[in-house]
Amino acid sequence: MQKDADCSASETLASESGGDGELEAREDETKTTNTMFEIEFRTGDRSSRLRLKKQLQDSLCQYLHLIDGLAKLERPAKPSTAICGNEAILRAIGAVNESESDMNRLGATGRILHATLFMGKQVSSSASSTTTSGSSNRVKWEISPDDSEERRTEAWVGLWREFSRDSTVLMYHLKNHYALVFAMREWLEPPSSRAEQDQKEEEGSLPRNLRCREIPTARKGQRPSVWIAWDEVYKTLCSWHDYKISSISIE
Repeated sequence: MQKDADCSASETLASESGGDGELEAREDETKTTNTMFEIEFRTGDRSSRLRLKKQLQDSLCQYLHLIDGLAKLERPAKPSTAICGNEAILRAIGAVNESESDMNRLGATGRILHATLFMGKQVSSSASSTTTSGSSNRVKWEISPDDSEERRTEAWVGLWREFSRDSTVLMYHLKNHYALVFAMREWLEPPSSRAEQDQKEEEGSLPRNLRCREIPTARKGQRPSVWIAWDEVYKTLCSWHDYKISSISIE
């Protein structure tokens, strides 16, 4: 019965692929590939075999990751866009640049859309690249959870300058969501209580005002619905390499 089932499966595959000739060609190609792999695996030195094994494992994991992500993206109830990532957005910018009708709808005929991963953890050098549209997946402003307070202030000022550029918007990839950065604000908060002021005076130092920095964005939907503290934004960006603030502009 097993033999009959194997024959039936082969006949079905042959009919779907256009006949026995094409099926045989595919089998020959597979055998050739497998033979080449066997030769390379058996004749190479130990380090080469380990390197090849690691490459195969990485490729298989990446394939399974993509299949799983596609299934989640296509599910009817609560589809997840997690598989898309920042790279998909960079590619989409490139696709818009290549579409004359899309550029016309944007009122950007004769101009170019640029997308940059402006701020976040740096991706590995082997994964960084630049598309023909000028979009790059290399982070322009790299940050780290070990950054000093001075460095965090510099990052805030750098983000403020990028936000203030003409024809530029910032998009924040936070936890399970993408949303625009609609504004930025900063102010000094006085000491919270009189007791805190008295304590500082007794210690011989003046009470310090608390510097507050926030951005309005959205945790769900696309309308500005929440002000998020800069400290929280910084922590989120440092927690995973795919959390980024992207800069998108028309030039």
